[in-house]
Amino acid sequence: MNRNNFIDLAGGVYENTKYYTQWSGTQKSENFWSFFDDTTDDYIHSVYAGVPVDLLKRKRMYSIEHIIPKSFLKTYLGKIGAEETVIKGSTTNPLNFAAAHRNINSARWNWPFDVEDDRIVRSYQIDMKGIYSDFGLDNEKEWVIPIRTQGDLARSILYMCLVYGISELYGEHLNVYRNWAKLDPPNIWELKYNDWVAEKLGIRNPLVADYNNPAQAFELLNDDQLMSSILLHR
Repeated sequence: MNRNNFIDLAGGVYENTKYYTQWSGTQKSENFWSFFDDTTDDYIHSVYAGVPVDLLKRKRMYSIEHIIPKSFLKTYLGKIGAEETVIKGSTTNPLNFAAAHRNINSARWNWPFDVEDDRIVRSYQIDMKGIYSDFGLDNEKEWVIPIRTQGDLARSILYMCLVYGISELYGEHLNVYRNWAKLDPPNIWELKYNDWVAEKLGIRNPLVADYNNPAQAFELLNDDQLMSSILLHR
């Protein structure tokens, strides 16, 4: 399979007439937070710290984490000459979103993810009971993420790279993301969210298993021709 085939499976390249920074609170709610209102969110946890999303919302400490930072998307896609609506769409594509604690989202900023199992040298604490703390920065200022979220993030990163033509991964990074996506399969909420986005916007991440074709995601992850298209070529 080539990248164009993948884009067809994904429902096309998501475009928009606004950047994320131009979105109102209502638009953020309609295109992301309403998913949690429409479902039983008691068991859905935020990225990194594992705080239940409903608790974050009650405490008003919730924030949308861009898995691939919007600043990177704007700069990279601008350099390769992407249409402005495509660049705007990349910053508002809900398949690149994750629910996060506001302070942790700010701490992560746009640091790249660690893929070498490095030790955390700077961890972050938040004033909530029962949270995890196995995340933070390593000595290279890379963001170490917990095992329980590796698959979710990897599937989003690979999807965004394939759909938006981002060829910036070294071979070892690509192999790690592929392994993360295989070893940490989607949970029920990731499946439901993928379907929710598809129903709303007509796009989906094919790397999240399809109920009608559960083997497809693994076939795509094992497709060397497809995956090599997002390697860094210089």
